[in-house]
Amino acid sequence: MHLLIFKFRPSSHSEDYTISATYKTKRESLNAHKKLECLLEDIRKNPSRYNVDWNPDDASFRLNGKTVLFGVYSNGDIRGIEDILSDAEEYEVHTNYQEVTVKVKVPKGSSFEAALLILDGKEAEALKELKEVSQETKVEEDGENRFFIFEYMGDGIFDDCQNLLLVGKVTFDLSQRDSWEACEG
Repeated sequence: MHLLIFKFRPSSHSEDYTISATYKTKRESLNAHKKLECLLEDIRKNPSRYNVDWNPDDASFRLNGKTVLFGVYSNGDIRGIEDILSDAEEYEVHTNYQEVTVKVKVPKGSSFEAALLILDGKEAEALKELKEVSQETKVEEDGENRFFIFEYMGDGIFDDCQNLLLVGKVTFDLSQRDSWEACEG
């Protein structure tokens, strides 16, 4: 007699889920991270107690300051995780999560408002949208240029295969824009 074991991925209706939970204090985020760690260990030890379509070894989670990030490929069976993380001050569930840095080059000394006038209409609109949705905006200068650097975390806005930025109502090809660049990570 032969025993064959197959491991199947969730159905074709599954997606990559990322939960971002930001707490008021570092202590609260550490507590949530520890609870998450315990839950995943319990799912490993007692899988029949849980109605999940994913393996805890395939899940990822990390603590970044006061934010806990959890990711897994699932058809949405993430209730236990949501129960732990949903009491955060800021709580979001993403199905196409990205961390993207977008860098926009403008003439040295240009303010944000001046950049909106210098750039073409589509670029100016994208610049405004990026400022709204980005978690952090920095300004750097070199000898000739000023750079607005946007740190974005959320649902996907950048297709690196086609080099497309999709922010708000604006979509454009960054390979045709010398003053724009984006990278994931």
